[in-house]
Amino acid sequence: RRVVIVQEAPRSYTGPIVLTLVVVTGSIAVLLVIAFVAQVVAGAAVAILSATSGLTYTINRAAKHKRRRSK
Repeated sequence: RRVVIVQEAPRSYTGPIVLTLVVVTGSIAVLLVIAFVAQVVAGAAVAILSATSGLTYTINRAAKHKRRRSK
C-alpha cells in the first residue's frame, strides 16, 4: 500500500485584485463621463436660455493681487 498526500496549491490573489482594480477604474471613468456630460448639458442649457429669453449668466472670479507696501 502507498500513502499519497495531495496538497492543494496556494490560492492566487491575482484574479480578485485585478477584478477590483478594473471595477474601481471603470467606476471612476463612468463618474468622469457623467460629470463631463452634465457640464456640457448645463452649458448648452445656459446658452439656449440666454439666447431665447435674454437670461445672462456670468461667473465672477476674484483676482488675487498682492499689494506691495511702499516704505
